Amino acid sequence: MSSKPLLRDENYYPAPVDGFLLSMIMLDKGEKYISSDRHAADKLFVYKGNLLGVECDEEKLTSSRGQSFLVAADQVMIMRYN
Repeated sequence: MSSKPLLRDENYYPAPVDGFLLSMIMLDKGEKYISSDRHAADKLFVYKGNLLGVECDEEKLTSSRGQSFLVAADQVMIMRYN
């Protein structure tokens, strides 16, 4: 499956249905990613490494490879890769 760049740290993969987008956010150690506040609910899977912190609406969590979490629609999310 080929991907297309969406943002500097994010590539997307076309999906055959409307309203669905599959993307991969790639961060180097020490980098952070800040989402916009205009998006649908996001289901995130940690594919590799550990997320040092995910902050969303005053909630903070850490996540490791194989874990997943949900981010509500229109919430700004900040991820840091460790």
